[in-house]
Amino acid sequence: MSYDFTTLSPSDFEELIADLLSKEWKTRLEIFKAGKDGGIDLLNSRTPVGEPHTIVQCKRYGVEKFGQLFASMVKERVKLDTLKPERYVLVTSVPLSKNNKEKLLKILKPFCTSTSDIYGADEINA
Repeated sequence: MSYDFTTLSPSDFEELIADLLSKEWKTRLEIFKAGKDGGIDLLNSRTPVGEPHTIVQCKRYGVEKFGQLFASMVKERVKLDTLKPERYVLVTSVPLSKNNKEKLLKILKPFCTSTSDIYGADEINA
């Protein structure tokens, strides 16, 4: 059964993603208050020496809103060029095809190194 993440508020969605990634990555992610975030929703700065700090951006849109997500990420790219994170992970409530992930990866490189740094709704549900 797939869950529709649009029933969550944006901050509830971020908290859910923080919980899921914290469990998967075996570390606690930093969560920040709601509001303008400067391109950082979650931060994994508790990493061993030599491991990259990771910025996580959470985008909650409706199921058929890939166009809206893509446009938002084009704007986020400006923030990435300023922040210059060691690693960037995008998590979205939008279901993504391989082609969708590749389109997103093109604008998020080099901060996202592969499509595995982009999580769609199906991966969250899994």
